[in-house]
Amino acid sequence: MIAESDDRLLVVSSDGTIDAEMSLPGGQQEGLALAPDGALWVADDRLGLLRFAGAAAALDAALAGASGSGKGAGQ
Repeated sequence: MIAESDDRLLVVSSDGTIDAEMSLPGGQQEGLALAPDGALWVADDRLGLLRFAGAAAALDAALAGASGSGKGAGQ
């Protein structure tokens, strides 16, 4: 999920708990998709389409770290 006003990427569980959060580049993010190759695509009204290779692995690492500390990434 995008917290566009804060330029943050939120990983939210099915019960609504924020499991991790990370800084998200761009200025006016409108949508995102995780591709099969692990890249994160972000649609930004000002900057166009942004691609972040290896994002799935980074999210997995952040979530693994968050589960060990009880906090989300970036907190």
